[in-house]
Amino acid sequence: RVALAGPADNPDGIGAQVWIEYSGGRRGPTRAVQAGSGYWSQDGAVQVLGLAGKAEALRVRWPDGREQAASIGDGAWEVRVRHEQASN
Repeated sequence: RVALAGPADNPDGIGAQVWIEYSGGRRGPTRAVQAGSGYWSQDGAVQVLGLAGKAEALRVRWPDGREQAASIGDGAWEVRVRHEQASN
């Protein structure tokens, strides 16, 4: 599970992209955080990513273009990433 804490004007990180980075620069599929996908619908802000081996890092590209890397601890079920300018 990946939970983002965005800046004050976008606390859920809507529009961010997340992916797993493996050794050798290989990367997993990219997931985009969306607010809604249809009439009267709301997507969950928490993303669920599978692992295809030992992950080097979780990468986030925020809507403002900034990229961050977060480490994934052994046996971690959830990773929380806070935008560098988030005050919440």
